[in-house]
Amino acid sequence: MNTTSKTVANVAEHDVTHSIMSWIVCGFFGYLFLVRYLRYQASVKIQNISGQKYTSRDSYASMSLDDAWSIIVILSSTEFPSTFSISVFFALFKVSSLLSLPLVLTVS
Repeated sequence: MNTTSKTVANVAEHDVTHSIMSWIVCGFFGYLFLVRYLRYQASVKIQNISGQKYTSRDSYASMSLDDAWSIIVILSSTEFPSTFSISVFFALFKVSSLLSLPLVLTVS
């Protein structure tokens, strides 16, 4: 193999590697932009549901239970829906299958 063909092969390999890295970087920043946009939309949705009643930390401390539950429902459906549903399933159904739990409940 002569030097010219090695150089052409190295240039072609460098171009492919550079192209792949460019796509990876663009995809990463596109993903970050998409996540930021969707979280902003969820924040706007929460503010619309609460009716702009809660503007500071102190106002969130006096939040009603209905407003707090609506925020939990929105967050559980947008942020981590599968994790939330699996954790609820395990909390409600799998804990009762432990053998020592009925003993603990009967003693206390």
